[in-house]
Amino acid sequence: MAKHVGCCTSCSCECFDIRMRYADDHPYAGRPRRVGKMLECGTQVEFLLSDGTMMPLTMCVECAQSLTPESYGDLMDTVRAAWEESMDDAHRLLIGASPWSEQRMTRDTYRRTFYPLWIVGRLWARRFETANNHPQIDRRIRWETKNSS
Repeated sequence: MAKHVGCCTSCSCECFDIRMRYADDHPYAGRPRRVGKMLECGTQVEFLLSDGTMMPLTMCVECAQSLTPESYGDLMDTVRAAWEESMDDAHRLLIGASPWSEQRMTRDTYRRTFYPLWIVGRLWARRFETANNHPQIDRRIRWETKNSS
């Protein structure tokens, strides 16, 4: 499954107010291009990666609540597929970004840096108040790994 801007990493439902979509004559016609505020159905889940860095992922509340450590592999496959698409020069030109040949980090360096990583555990979920768009961290979600009980 492809990961799209403003959508759940797991099921692809829209988690943000979509402010702009690609035009009908664009190869990505209808896909979200610009997003506004997070919707009530959305949340951001922070994961700890194997190198100690954190990776926030947009998810719908339903998918976030049904996450298990066994689903981390599939989730990381979706993230890697999105990374791979973002590294394609044709994709970068379609979205108005410069090709990798003009970037400081090469595709090979990027792959060597990010591909060996895996999700170690889920840290917390972050929701946004609709009135003022301030993050609210849900600390009821505790550290979860494949080895935790």
